[in-house]
Amino acid sequence: MNVEKTDFNHQLISDEFIQDQTQKPEKVNVIIHPEDGMYLYALKNTDGRKDEALLRYFSNGKRILDAVKQIVEWYFDGFENISSFLDFASGYGRFSRFLLQEIPTNKIWVSDIYPEAVEFQKQQFGVEGIVSTNYPEDYQINQKFDCIFTCSFFGHTPQKTFTGWLEKLYSSLTENGILIFSTHDLSLMTIETGVEAEEIYFISESDSLFQKNEDSGVTYVGEKWVGKVIQKVTQGKAKWHRIKRGLCGHHDLYIIRKKEAIKSNKEEVGEQIDELLNFHCHPDGGCQKIQMTATGDIYLEGWAADINPEEKVEKISFLINGNEVGSCFPEPEIQTQKYKWSCLINTQNLSVNDIILVKIINNFHWERVVKIYPIKNIALLPPNDLLLRISGNPSIKAFISSFDDLRYTVKNYLQTAGFNFNQFEKILDFGCGVGRYLMAFEPELLPNQKLFGCDVFAECAEWCQENIKFATVKNNDIQPPLPFESNQFDLINAISVFTHLSLDLQHLWAWDIYRVLRPGGILFMTLHGPQFFPIVYDIFRSGNSHKAAMYSIGEEGLFLYLDHQGETDGQGQHTIAAVHTPAAYKEIFSMFKHIKRFPQSNLANGQDLYILQKPISGSLVAQPLNIKSGFTSQNLELNNFANTEDVENATEEIIGNISSELPTQNWEVNNFANTEDVENATEEIIGNISSELPTQNWEVNNFAKTEDVENTTEEIIGNISSELPTQNWEVNNFAKTEDVENTTEEIIGNISSELPTQNWEVNNFAKTEDVENAAEEIIGNISSELPTQNWEVNNFANTEDVENATEEKIRNISSELPTQNWEGENLSDKILSDSHQYQTEMKFQIEGQKQFRAYPQIEPIGNYSIGCKIKMINNKNGEVLVQKSLPLNNKNIFGKTNYGVIEVEIPEYSGELIVRLSTVIIDRMTLPARQEVLVSWNFANFA
Repeated sequence: MNVEKTDFNHQLISDEFIQDQTQKPEKVNVIIHPEDGMYLYALKNTDGRKDEALLRYFSNGKRILDAVKQIVEWYFDGFENISSFLDFASGYGRFSRFLLQEIPTNKIWVSDIYPEAVEFQKQQFGVEGIVSTNYPEDYQINQKFDCIFTCSFFGHTPQKTFTGWLEKLYSSLTENGILIFSTHDLSLMTIETGVEAEEIYFISESDSLFQKNEDSGVTYVGEKWVGKVIQKVTQGKAKWHRIKRGLCGHHDLYIIRKKEAIKSNKEEVGEQIDELLNFHCHPDGGCQKIQMTATGDIYLEGWAADINPEEKVEKISFLINGNEVGSCFPEPEIQTQKYKWSCLINTQNLSVNDIILVKIINNFHWERVVKIYPIKNIALLPPNDLLLRISGNPSIKAFISSFDDLRYTVKNYLQTAGFNFNQFEKILDFGCGVGRYLMAFEPELLPNQKLFGCDVFAECAEWCQENIKFATVKNNDIQPPLPFESNQFDLINAISVFTHLSLDLQHLWAWDIYRVLRPGGILFMTLHGPQFFPIVYDIFRSGNSHKAAMYSIGEEGLFLYLDHQGETDGQGQHTIAAVHTPAAYKEIFSMFKHIKRFPQSNLANGQDLYILQKPISGSLVAQPLNIKSGFTSQNLELNNFANTEDVENATEEIIGNISSELPTQNWEVNNFANTEDVENATEEIIGNISSELPTQNWEVNNFAKTEDVENTTEEIIGNISSELPTQNWEVNNFAKTEDVENTTEEIIGNISSELPTQNWEVNNFAKTEDVENAAEEIIGNISSELPTQNWEVNNFANTEDVENATEEKIRNISSELPTQNWEGENLSDKILSDSHQYQTEMKFQIEGQKQFRAYPQIEPIGNYSIGCKIKMINNKNGEVLVQKSLPLNNKNIFGKTNYGVIEVEIPEYSGELIVRLSTVIIDRMTLPARQEVLVSWNFANFA
C-alpha cells in the first residue's frame, strides 16, 4: 500500500479516546509518524478507514499499557519502583507514548531497527534511544534495565535468532529485573502442519509491512518449546510464566523474572501467572452498525465477547462529552459464544458537533472502546453553527425528524392543489439553507428529476456544494438575480424565505422567481399570515427591535417588518420577521396566477402556504399607462390629449384652438386634459389650436367619430385648412364624441396649420367625461414658440368633480423655452440622438407617508444607464410637492439584472397624490443604437 506522507488530524482521538481512557491526557502525545508500521497495519486491516485505524492504534497501545501495568504492580509494587525501562522493538511509539503516563522520560529507553523510529520518539517524547540490529550478536548495549518489554518482536523472529535475542535481552536485565515478551501461539495458525505443540513454526511473508528481508514473517510457538528456550537462556535460574492471550486478546504474554515478586507467596516454577497476580483482560467486541433513524435518534448494534472464562461482559456504555447518554445489556448467543447488543439513543439534547463513544465493560470493570464516531458522520448533518444560523435551533433530532413530515406535507398540499411532486423535472429550493428540503426529497426523486438549491449565505451554499452531491447548489446575493437562466424550473420551493426579507427585496425576488420559472411553473411559498401580527406587533410596539416599519399595501393590506436582534441588517436571517395580510401578498405577487391558499398550514410553525403559477403566456403584468417606443430625435407626440364621452350641452370650441410655431424636437403632451364630472363649463373648454405646419407625412385617422348625435349643427367635425408639403403627420382619434346632444358651433374646433416639422403625432387629444355646462377656459390656452428639445407635459390637468368652474380654473401657459430639460435638471444632457423615453402616471391615497419606492423592470438586460424623472403633484390644487431626477438604481448600470429600485423622500402629506414617472437612456454603453428599451413600472408604494 502507499504510505501517507502527510500528518493526520488526531483531534478526534485526542479529545475523546485520550480524555476517556487516560488519567493524564495532557501527557499523551498523539502525533503519529507517517511511516509508523503499526498504524499502517491497522489502516490496511480497516480498508483504509482512518477513524477506525486510529482507534485501533491508540486502543491497542492503551491495552498493552494496562497489561504491562498489572505485571509491574504485581512484581515491583508500581512503576515508581522502576529506575529504568526498555521498550525493545518499539516501532514509532504506539506503547511508549502511554508509558509516559507512568514513568518519567529520563527512565525510559526505546530501541528499534529503524533509526528514524528511534529519532522520532526521542524528539517527540524526550526519551533515550538505541538503534537495534538484525542479529543479536551485533547489538551493543551497555545499559541494564529493571524491566524490558518487547511486543510482537518474537512473533516475527525466526528460529535461528529467537534464542539469541532472548538471551541478549535477558542479559540486559538488572539483578532484580523482569523480561516481558509476547508470542503467537501455535493455536493461532490457520494452516495444517506436522509441527508438534512444543515446536516453532515460521511463515515467511514477503509483503510484510515490517522488516523487508529473508527473515521477515510470522512465528508461531508452543509453550513447551518456549519453556525449553527460557531454561537454556537463564540456565534454569529464572522463573517464567505464561498468560494465554494476555496481550490484546491475541498474543500470549511470557514473563521471565530473576527473583520472586514482591507481592507473591507462590514459588512453583511455571505456575500460571493468573493465580499469582489476578491478571485480567479487556473484553472483546465491536460496533457493526450505527445509523440515524427517521425520528432523528441514533441506532447502534454490535457484538461482545469474553477473553477468559471468569470474565463476563456486563454493559455497553455510550458517552458524549464524558457523560453517559445511554447504555444497554448484552444478550448471549449460544451458538457463537458471543453477545449481541443494540441501543437507541435520544438525540434531543445532542449537538451536530458531538462525538459518540462506545465502550464495552466487563465484570472486573475493564473497558474496551470499540467506536468513536462524530454524529455529523452518522447522517448528512450540517455543522452546528450553520443549523443555528438558519433555524435558530441546533437540534439534530428536530432537523432529521422533519424530513418525513416535510415530504408528506409538501406532497399532500401539492396533490390537493392538483399537482404531483414527480411531475416536476427541475426543482429549485430557494433559500435552501443547509439542504433540509434537498435531503428530505432526495429519496423521492425519479431518474428524470433533478434538485437545485441556492442560498444567500456562502457558508451554507459551500457546505451543500461539498456534501450534497445529488443536487446542484449555488450561492446568490441578497438582491437578484439568481445564478440561473430564465424559464428553467418547474417547481420552486420558498418555505419561510419571504418571511425574512424587507418589502423592497420581496418585490425584487418575486419578479426574479417569476423569471426563472418556466411558463406554467409552480411557486410553493409560505408567509407569516395575519395570525402572526399580534406576536410581531408586540415586539414592534415595545421598541425591542433594531429596525421596524409597517406598510399599507393595496386595499386594506398590511406588511409589518422588523429586525428584532442585533444592530446589523439581518436580511435573510431568522432575526428578520415579515408579516403579510392576504391583500399584501396579492400586491407583491401580482404577476403570478393564484392557485390555492392554505391559511395556517402545517409548514414552518403554521405559516400561510400559497401555491402560485407563472402564467403560460408569460406576459408582463401592469405595464406603464403610456408607452411609445421607436421615436427618434424629431418626434412630436401628443397622446390622449382629448377623449370626449357623454358630453351634453357643450358649446363653443369644446376642444379649442392651439396656436403654435414649433421648430422643435420631441414635444410630448400626454393626457393634457382629462376632465371628468365637470358641470356648467362654457367657452374654450380645452383651448384653441392654430398652427402653421410646413411638414411631411400628415395622416388623419378617425379624425372625428360621431355616434348617436342628435340635433347637431354647424361644423360638427370642424374645418381643416392646410398647406401640407409634408410626410407623416398623424392625428389619431383626435376627438371621439359619444352620446352628444345639442352640440353647437365647432364641436371639435378649427385647425389651420403649416407644419415645418417631422412626425407630429396627436393621439386622443382630449378626453372629456360627463361635462355639463363648462365655462370659460377650464383647461386654458397654450401659445408658444418652442425652440426646444424634450418639452414634456403629462396629464397637465386632471379635473374631477368640478362644479361652477370659471375663468382659467387650471391656468394659462405662455412660454418660450430655449432649453432641453424644462424640469430644471440636467439628467438628459447625455441623451444620445436616438435615445428613447418612457413615462407613466400613478395615483395614490396616502396618509402622512414620507418615502416613495418604485421597482421598475427593464428589458432587455444589458449594460446601459437609465435616468428617472419623478414629479409628485397634489391632486386637489396641482401643487408640485416633489420634482427630482435621479439614477434608476444605485450603481446606475443594469448588468445581470433587469430590476431597479428608486427611493425618494417626500414632505409629509395626506390626501390624493399623482406620481408621474418618466425614464430616459442617459448612456447606451453596449446597447445597440437602434435597440428599444422597455421600462415597466410594475409596483410602487409609499412608506
